[in-house]
This record gives sequence, C-alpha cells and structure tokens, in this order.
Amino acid sequence: MGEEGALPLVPIESVGGNSQSSRLQGYSDDAVRTSGGFWFTQKNKNVLVDRLFNLLVETKPKSPPLTNYINGEKAQQKFSSDSDFHFSEKYLMGLLDVKETTLLDLKTQHQQFVDKMRDLKMSVFGDPQKQIDGDGIVMVGGGRFSWLALLNINQLRSTGCQLPVEVFIASEQEYERDFCDSLLPALNAKCVFGFKELPMHKYRKKLQIDGYQYKILAIFASNFKRVLLLDADNVVIHNPDILFDWPVFEEYGLVLWPDCWSRTTHPYFYRIADIPIGDHPVRGQFKDRESPDEWNYHDLPGTLPNPASESGMLLVNKETQVDTLLLSLYYNMFGPSHYYPLLTQGGAGEGDKDTFIAAAYALRKPVYQVKQSMKFLGYHDTYGYHAKALGQWDPTTHTEETMAPYLSNFYDFQDGDDARLMFMHLSYPKLYPDKLRDEISWEQNGELRHRKLYPGKLPNSAYGFDLRMWELITQLICPQWTPNETQDAASVEIQDKLSGLGLQYIQNSKANAECQSLFLPHLEYLRTHTSTEEEFYNYE
Repeated sequence: MGEEGALPLVPIESVGGNSQSSRLQGYSDDAVRTSGGFWFTQKNKNVLVDRLFNLLVETKPKSPPLTNYINGEKAQQKFSSDSDFHFSEKYLMGLLDVKETTLLDLKTQHQQFVDKMRDLKMSVFGDPQKQIDGDGIVMVGGGRFSWLALLNINQLRSTGCQLPVEVFIASEQEYERDFCDSLLPALNAKCVFGFKELPMHKYRKKLQIDGYQYKILAIFASNFKRVLLLDADNVVIHNPDILFDWPVFEEYGLVLWPDCWSRTTHPYFYRIADIPIGDHPVRGQFKDRESPDEWNYHDLPGTLPNPASESGMLLVNKETQVDTLLLSLYYNMFGPSHYYPLLTQGGAGEGDKDTFIAAAYALRKPVYQVKQSMKFLGYHDTYGYHAKALGQWDPTTHTEETMAPYLSNFYDFQDGDDARLMFMHLSYPKLYPDKLRDEISWEQNGELRHRKLYPGKLPNSAYGFDLRMWELITQLICPQWTPNETQDAASVEIQDKLSGLGLQYIQNSKANAECQSLFLPHLEYLRTHTSTEEEFYNYE
C-alpha cells in the first residue's frame, strides 16, 4: 500500500506520453504518484529520514504565528556601519509582540527538538543510505532559476572550476528533461530531485515546504560531504576551489559571509535557544558608551555578531556540522511562522539568512563569519548611485587575516594587496533577459544608449565583469553571436552554445527575441568600452 495521502500505485509506463510523468525518465521502477504532484522512492525509502520529518511535525510550535508588531513598528533598516541609531535591548524588545505563553511554547518545543534530534544519531546531514562524500557546489533551480543556474555554472567553468555541481529541483512540475538529462551533464553537473529524495508528499499538509526551505533541503539531499551553497544568482568571479582547502574552513566546518544590515534579532530568541548573554558590550562602535540605551544589543557577548549574515553563499561540512544543519532545518521549517520574525523582526532581508549562524550559536558549534564587509557594486548617473550587485570577498587572503572585522564601509574596496572579490550576488536585477532592457539601456534623442551595471575595476581581477556576463548570456540564447575579434580575458567561448534556448523560461518569455535589437548591440558596446574607470551616465 502507498503512504497516507498518496494515490494508488500506477505504472509510470501507463501514463500518457505527453504528460509530465513520462518525461521523468529513469525512475519508473520506484516512483508513485501523489495527490500533491510529488514523487518519492519506494526502494530508497529511509526510516531515519522519515523519523526526522516526523520529529519536525512533533515539535512544531503550538503557538500562533508571530505576525503582530507593537505599535505596528518593524525593525528599522540600518547599515551595520551607521552611527546614528542604537539597536538597544529596549528598542529590540519593543518591536515584535511575543507573549510569555508563546515564549514558553517556543522554548519547550525547541528543547524537545534539540534533545530528540540527537537521539537520531545522524552521522551526516543527509540520507544515510546514500554515499555522501567529496566536495561540490549546490544550487536551487526550477523554473526561471534553472536559467540562472545554467548561467552560473557556465561562469564557474569559465573560471577553471571543475568541481561537480548539483541543482536541486523541488517539485515534479519544475523538472525539465533537457536541462537535467543533457545540459547539466555536459557541464559536470546534475539535477537532484527533492520530490524523489525527500518525503515531501507525506508532510505537505503538516510542514511548510517552499522557497526559503529549499536551500537547507538542497544541502540535505546533496551527495557531497562538503558543500559550497550558492544562490542561483550569486556567481563567482574567481575559481572557488581554494575555499575547500582553506584552513579556517577545515577548523570551523561552517563559513558564512556578512550582510550589510544591522542585526535586529529579538532578545527572546536567546532565551528560547538557551544562549547566555553578557551584560556589557565587547565589540562595536558603541561599546564604550555608559548607558545600555546607547549600546547595540548585538555587541554583547553571546549574541550573534553584527552585521547580520547573508545566505547567498555558505561553506559547510555536513559531517562535522550535522547538528547545526538539523537545527537550521528546524528554524527554516518554522521560519515563516516564528523564527524568521524572531531573527529579523521585519527588518531587511527577512528569511533563511540568519538560521545557520543562529543554529551554530544555539548548539555552541564553531562558525566563522568573514570579517571583510560586503561591497555594493553599481553605477552613478544623473539621479545618484544605483547598487546593482553585492560583492563578497575571498576570505583566504592575507587581508582577511589581518583586518579588524566589519569596520570598512560598503562602497570602498579593501586596501590589501591581495584583496579580491570572490562572489557577485546579482540581485538588482537578476539576469533574466526579458527583464533587462531598462536596466542596460535607455533612449536619448531617439538613439539607444547602453550602460554597464557594474563599471569600475574589480581589485585583482583580470577581466570586465559586465562583458563576461554578456558573452555568456548571448552565447546561451543568441544564434547570431560571433566571437570577439579583440583578445579580451572576459570574452570566453563556451562549448554548448544556444543551450539556454531549450529552457521553458526562455521559450515562454521569448527572452531571446531581443538578441539582435538589444543584446548583441549591448555586447558590442561592452567589447568596445573596456575601460575600468568609473563611468557617469548623464540623461540630460
């Protein structure tokens, strides 16, 4: 008999040839159809994994979701370097409305999960029936994110990175045969199916499994023991292989990068997680002030570090940090209802980003947050500065070793001779071709004008980043692309040209319709405007 909630077993071969089911090749001997549209594996069904998901349901908070804010006020959005505001304990206690009964419930359920997750005795964060070993890169794909993942992996390969890549596909509806069976294998990458690896169908009504939960589940479903998790829109500038050999990663097993925002975690989180907090600041720009109202609460010993963390990339050892990842899974499963509001209080970037460091602190596990502040990258024009990407530094350098944490601002580059950016989180905008016309061009006096999104020289980088991205984009979707006649380190040539045209997002959005009218002219503009000097765009 099938699991509770599943439809009767149906031979996959009997399903019509044009259905979604017939496209999922290679799993016809061990899959069942469920009313939720998910699949799972009969022969690989794992009791320990099922026990973990049962435990999540069993320790689910019983209190109502945290949605009310005292006086309707959410946390202010302030950079961690801002000196005109104090995120004091008094201020942070006056935002999210957390009743004493809710506090007690969350503390009780949290402790039960921690106690019982240890009883599972999981040796690695993942299915113990799988062979989990080696190093690799993990992303979340599906829908439009599969396009971003394809672009991202091509950039990885252009830097010389040969690490295997896994792209997590959460649901059957997001599976694309050409992407998973042809495009990715040619790039030493593959799809990992959440609907096959995890019992989503059984728990879909009991647990919220959606976008923010996919990243922690992608780590769980991965076949790698040591994982570099990348958002699909977070691309590397240099080969990231060196991160896995970094002694700090060997020692800590969990490396995170900082966000730009001040941490706004509710003080009750520390009571829930049983984390003792000191009574006088030990860090930060306000540590010498006398009044607690002029301190940043998160400069007290025991608190999570200021600034907040970013989860667009993280480096983790699934074996040495198994408990941290299990507790992070708990925080994410009940994130939208309870833990995201607790960790951020409606402030900037509320989501999964602080769940990893919070879990490490709660369990007294080692965690390293990179000291070098993230950097905004963008351009100046008539209306001011426009940040278009978040840059994160390579932490393996001497600059990281010698600098004090988080003291630099978010616009100037580091002074260290070896300082270099490793990641570019391309969030504003994400590089969806059908959404880029107004980002990369404007009309002036009846003429189409072009602009770079990331002008200026990146420290210790040998190529222009705008040009590299558009060399890749146009090769993936534009049949009329031709090689650059001028030798330029940014102008790499990929093997599988036009491979993006097979993606459903590209087809449905007709994203390649502007190849000749916009994308290729923009590429030519970038090829002929290779200066690394800052540019100013005047629209008058």
